[in-house]
Amino acid sequence: MKIDVTPRWGPHRRLIIALAALVFLAGGVVLLRVVLDRLLEPAAREAAVYGTIVGYEEVTTNTHVTAIDLNDVPAGVFPAHQVGVVYEDERVAILEQRADGTVRLRNTAGVEGWTQSDSLKDISGIAVLAPTAVVARQARHVVYQVEGTANVATVTFTGPGDRHAADVTVTIPWSTEFDAPQKQFLFISARNPDRPSTVTCTILVDGKVWKTDKHTGNNSMAVCDGREP
Repeated sequence: MKIDVTPRWGPHRRLIIALAALVFLAGGVVLLRVVLDRLLEPAAREAAVYGTIVGYEEVTTNTHVTAIDLNDVPAGVFPAHQVGVVYEDERVAILEQRADGTVRLRNTAGVEGWTQSDSLKDISGIAVLAPTAVVARQARHVVYQVEGTANVATVTFTGPGDRHAADVTVTIPWSTEFDAPQKQFLFISARNPDRPSTVTCTILVDGKVWKTDKHTGNNSMAVCDGREP
């Protein structure tokens, strides 16, 4: 006696086969899309270079700063807004580095933003993001000087990495110096006290006078600024 073991799907056999084929094809499409998304994911998000954050000495307060802001645009671009913070000894991913010394980082919290490359040490890895991902830069030695006929002046200036000090009263003659990457924006203003006197500001780059300004009068101000050569 012959036993028929063929599944009895009845009149819906073709429909069931068609549905099974669709399910199989849909699963393949989803899998293919996942694979393609991985392969075509923008390379800019895959960091190949890493560095460690270093603090800096605040020249006006003589304090060691361990928290450095991340901004939404590179230094020197305005307006700038803070989007995050990196901390001393934090290991971060370097996503982009420009010839002017600005870098775009991703911190351990996954926040991306811009700061200065002089905030980094122990840079390691292979740059595969783009030919300009890591750019060697030459530091310039910058000196700010303030002189005048009064005993004191009020100064405002930018320092390394576009860090700044505002309305600081100093005894003149006065000076401060630091190393800065090429093309960094430099600024210093000096205002004399409320009596007739002369005040002069000067910026020296690598030992040569680059900018100077002089004013005389009551509460007059000398300003030296620009993007260094």
